[in-house]
Amino acid sequence: MKNQNNSDPTELRRKAEEQLVRKLFKTDHPLLENEILKLNHELSVHQIELEMQNEELAFQLEEKDKLTSELIVANKELMMMNAEKTAQAAQLTLANEELIRQNEENEKRTLELLKKSDQLELYNSYFIGREIKMVELKKEINELLNKDGQEDKYLI
Repeated sequence: MKNQNNSDPTELRRKAEEQLVRKLFKTDHPLLENEILKLNHELSVHQIELEMQNEELAFQLEEKDKLTSELIVANKELMMMNAEKTAQAAQLTLANEELIRQNEENEKRTLELLKKSDQLELYNSYFIGREIKMVELKKEINELLNKDGQEDKYLI
């Protein structure tokens, strides 16, 4: 078959019909009218089947487009949720870091307070020991004064 660029659809159809007629009449046994009717019927049924399939494909394509749109919307929503979760995770990380810093400061402060508490306990024991010694000395002074016949100088 020669490759001719016929852009006119009407001319192309006419040439195709001519070739079909030539093929039909070149056979050794010409088609009977009944056979032609059967072929025409088969072609019509086939055409209807193709139209029905085309309608189904168009419907499926429309459904696919709807589902694709829904999927795009859902994907955008998921991306937004993911961004929110990422922001929340960042905030939680910052809050956690702040808590760790505060905990470290609290531990440091606790150690400082424990050292001061130990120092205060030591000073307290010195002062208590000194006060006990003072009371003992006052008792001794009072006893010595009583031996000399004098009154107690200190109330104990």
